[in-house]
Amino acid sequence: MVGQAQENKAGENLAEANKENPKSAVCLFKDGRMLGPFSLDQIRKYLNGGSFEKSDQACWDGKNWKTIAEIPGIEGKEN
Repeated sequence: MVGQAQENKAGENLAEANKENPKSAVCLFKDGRMLGPFSLDQIRKYLNGGSFEKSDQACWDGKNWKTIAEIPGIEGKEN
């Protein structure tokens, strides 16, 4: 599971990214590393390309880690 340091760092990254474009940034945690922030479109492309799986951990509110599959709007239209 993700440690407190990663959670705090995710919150900082998301807060900064969401200042300009609210609710558009998602941090991911995979293979022991925090990655991002990413837009939903970027995550969809990485899912389709096999870089991420829907079971990988994601944080979009700066507080809670859930799976990519649980991201609101992830099943939306792909560009």
